[in-house]
Amino acid sequence: MKFFCKILTIAAVLSFAIGAYATKTPVKMSKKNTKYLKLKNQREFNEVSSITTSDSQPIYYPKSTRDDNYSSFSLVDSSMNGYGLIVAPTRPLDVTEDGWLMVYRQFVEYPGGFSGQLGSAYSSNGENWTTYTNLNAGGAMTGAGTPMARYPSAIMSADYPYAIWNEYTTQTGTYGGRPYYSWDQFGFGGNSWSYPEDSDPLWDPLKDLWVGSPSYSVDESGMGHFNISYSDWTRTEGPRLFTSEFVDASGQIIFGAENLIFNEQQWFVGGDDEGSFTSSPVTAFNGAGTGYVAVTAYWAGADLEASPYDNYHTMFLRKTEDHGMTWSESSNHDGTPYYTVPDDVMLRLMENYFGTGYYDECDLVEYVFSGVFMAYDFDMKVDSEGNPHFVVGVLAEGPDPVSGDNYIFPDQDGSGYYYFTIDKENLDDPGTPCDLGSENCVGSTGWKFSKVMDTQDCWGFQTPSGGSYWQTAFPSFAISEESEDHMWVVSTLFVPGEGNDPTPEDPCDYNTIYDLGTEDLVVTKTTDGGDYWWGSYNVSSTPADPSTEWDDLAENSAHVGVGATNDRVNVVYQMPKWDWNTTGDPDGPDHTCRLYAGFVEYTEEEKDYVVGDANCDSQVTIQDIIMLVQYILGQANIDCGEGNGVLGADYNEDGIISVNDVIEIVNYILTETKSKSATWVKMINNSSNLSYDSNGEVGAFDITISHDEGFDLQLTDDAMVAFSENYGKTTRMIIVLPGASELFFTDDKFEIQDIYVVSRDGDIEVIKPNQLSLSEAYPNPFNPTTSFKVSMNEEGVLNVAVYNVAGQLVDVLYNGYVASGFHQYSWNAGNQASGLYIVKASDGNRVVSQKVMLLK
Repeated sequence: MKFFCKILTIAAVLSFAIGAYATKTPVKMSKKNTKYLKLKNQREFNEVSSITTSDSQPIYYPKSTRDDNYSSFSLVDSSMNGYGLIVAPTRPLDVTEDGWLMVYRQFVEYPGGFSGQLGSAYSSNGENWTTYTNLNAGGAMTGAGTPMARYPSAIMSADYPYAIWNEYTTQTGTYGGRPYYSWDQFGFGGNSWSYPEDSDPLWDPLKDLWVGSPSYSVDESGMGHFNISYSDWTRTEGPRLFTSEFVDASGQIIFGAENLIFNEQQWFVGGDDEGSFTSSPVTAFNGAGTGYVAVTAYWAGADLEASPYDNYHTMFLRKTEDHGMTWSESSNHDGTPYYTVPDDVMLRLMENYFGTGYYDECDLVEYVFSGVFMAYDFDMKVDSEGNPHFVVGVLAEGPDPVSGDNYIFPDQDGSGYYYFTIDKENLDDPGTPCDLGSENCVGSTGWKFSKVMDTQDCWGFQTPSGGSYWQTAFPSFAISEESEDHMWVVSTLFVPGEGNDPTPEDPCDYNTIYDLGTEDLVVTKTTDGGDYWWGSYNVSSTPADPSTEWDDLAENSAHVGVGATNDRVNVVYQMPKWDWNTTGDPDGPDHTCRLYAGFVEYTEEEKDYVVGDANCDSQVTIQDIIMLVQYILGQANIDCGEGNGVLGADYNEDGIISVNDVIEIVNYILTETKSKSATWVKMINNSSNLSYDSNGEVGAFDITISHDEGFDLQLTDDAMVAFSENYGKTTRMIIVLPGASELFFTDDKFEIQDIYVVSRDGDIEVIKPNQLSLSEAYPNPFNPTTSFKVSMNEEGVLNVAVYNVAGQLVDVLYNGYVASGFHQYSWNAGNQASGLYIVKASDGNRVVSQKVMLLK
């Protein structure tokens, strides 16, 4: 693939030997599904279109260093082109305790091969593979003369491996899509694949079934059940579903007649010769027989905002709880047969992630978003409770301010993959939607959602053939078999890398060169049921060679396989051989592709930011502590790095930037200390300062005091960081690692309103008095000054005075109102004679005293 250029016109293909340009997409794009239209038009390419050389591009063997995150992939085989893996609904890889199974379109020979031979590969461990050829018997079962397998999937039952696909038969005037299956009759690795059998027992040439999405479940008797949904590329009624009625002990499947699982003509906005608004169906079951078939589509009239139900392009579902024998006829809208993700969910998502629109500085046009749009590629799984979970691309949509035509905006903030789920009991009457990423959704009865990963950097580009990455890149989704709160999303995304703008003075000429642009394997996961998704992990990270501008190592069309664990997800992808183009188009899958399978372990989160880096300088220093303290006090904003500064500042990732983050960054910076951390602290309110006593090192104080207008203080300069902010009649201060007991000095009166104290090991107890008490004076004997502390267990009037031994009043040190706490007083006896004196403190109910000796 040649370099990527940020321009608004589709660049011409130079030649297949040296690659092609790919372009930055227009600011707005049509909403129609054109991906499958292109696939239909490619139906005639069953033989090699252009192999220009017999040279073989060197085989690439992926390597990964064993550390916190790790991946291991093996080269399995090759395919004449990559069309077998380029759609989301297929399942090319299955993994069970019996091994790994891949089913794919297989490379035959150079130079006169064809693209439709079906192959399979089996491995007991995912590392060493045995391949099997010509599962579709050279096309003999269709009479086509050559094998023409399309869109294969792999299913592992308890006893047999299965291949599921459709054959392009070219019969009559249709595309002739005919669904088949085959199985290894000798079991796993048996090398005895059956002659292909029809998945549609009543198939005839008027049918045209493509892109099968299979799923497998087992009932209580041990009987296996297969359900496979297909699009029909000629008939316009809608997608069909085939459900097995019986699976005999030999592995043969008896399918029932087709079921019109979604009636597109009656309920949806239909397609035309420019594309469609309905996706290919996706099928998913849990092992116990609860399953769903889903499409993204418009209710009839919704494209004109005239539907009485939902007016956004959304997810439609049908449910079964008996392995596909019967299907739901109810809905969350009265009188309709399909469940949907309703408009209130879409509106909440738009408000939380997309905003209201944007101003195009180059076109000088204000675009206002009218809603959001679910993309055509998605993946779905079902948990053990029978609840649906799916991941789908979501984009903003809105009208062109000049023409009024409605478009989607792939490269805007908010564009990305989103996760949705709901308890199945609430499908008929969903409650208020809940954003898992920002709300507590425990007990929620509505649809729950969260953002999985950003994709605008990918969707903002066109493919070399001028296609749209939002209709090329797709998510593949897996739920851990160990804990269903752990879920995975895998995708091939275009990673543009750093751009080189030859005319930076003109930001609107769109000629930035992205000569590092690459299509990479990207993985993320959640460990808490979708509340938080880890940072995207670029597993392959193989940028193009800027000297040749070739993306030599493009990891295309990634799919997950069954069998994910909490730490590992199984993956298959393909890598194009750029010197062997086989269809006539310049995208990666238009070339001969090598197929890789393996796993990714993701145990240490990859972040787009440095934890603790609040000022976005890629390091953690005292400057970040200063930035945090100023941010907490409202003295500064953290607005660097497009939000990465705020993410970095939240060191403990609790969603709140507080003094706890400050002290954790202190711990990170000062990794070694000889000081013992304090476990308690006493606050001492002096008439001229606030100080403290503790049994060890204090990490930080966060103190709010009240006072009169015009209050002034001087913070200690013996601390790592100390800042304060006056808000009129209150002042808040944060003091990090104080080196002296005095925290601030003042000539004005104040009271402590709130105090939070932490050490490096956690929170510190602020000790409060439980009764009126008087500490021992120090020094004692003294000359001429001594000091002591008075503790008040509750606020009130305090009198502190000095008497001689005759009981005569010598001096009043304080008489007035004080807050509860510890208060320090000093007596200067410079004008008194040597002798014994008595210090008394009274709160009106109790009197405490002690003797002091003045020696001159």
